[in-house]
Amino acid sequence: MFEETGDMLHRTYNERITDVETSDRGLPTAWTWRGRRYSGGDLIERWVTDEDWWRDLEVLAPDAPASVHHFVLHAASEHAAGQVELAHDDATMTWRLIGVIG
Repeated sequence: MFEETGDMLHRTYNERITDVETSDRGLPTAWTWRGRRYSGGDLIERWVTDEDWWRDLEVLAPDAPASVHHFVLHAASEHAAGQVELAHDDATMTWRLIGVIG
């Protein structure tokens, strides 16, 4: 699914990522998605959501407190580069690639 946001397109994935490395400030610096290793670069935006509607997207466990940290940053692999939105669920300690912004 592509969503148009201004002059940008946003491809939504909402898929789990693994092997996430973070900086001392909690920013994602490297992760694996679909078998490919990515590295994170400059942080563009960061926010926290505390809304129950995240449960409807199955990002949160049904009984978990609704607190998800979002990060939009530049990312790169050996084959591609661009902006991504990653999310970390504090309750389940899982990371997800929410989307790619192009």
